[in-house]
Amino acid sequence: MALSTLLIYLSLAVGAALEGPVLMVSSGLLLRLGFLSLVPLVVAFVIGDLLGDVAWYLIGCWVAKPFLHRFGWWFGLTNARFE
Repeated sequence: MALSTLLIYLSLAVGAALEGPVLMVSSGLLLRLGFLSLVPLVVAFVIGDLLGDVAWYLIGCWVAKPFLHRFGWWFGLTNARFE
């Protein structure tokens, strides 16, 4: 696989982590037109979606609780609701 081809699929994986569904539709069009291959495309999207989901989960675990304890009163959340 050439370096430029590898960079294309790597950028698709990063894009899938950020905005998956929109990129999947446009990549499906490029696949149908013959610009992309099926197997590397599927692998790139699986890796990108998985890494994106894990990243958002970790951000939620580490950031959400302290944020809601500090600013939860804006949303009607009290410390009693957390327990």
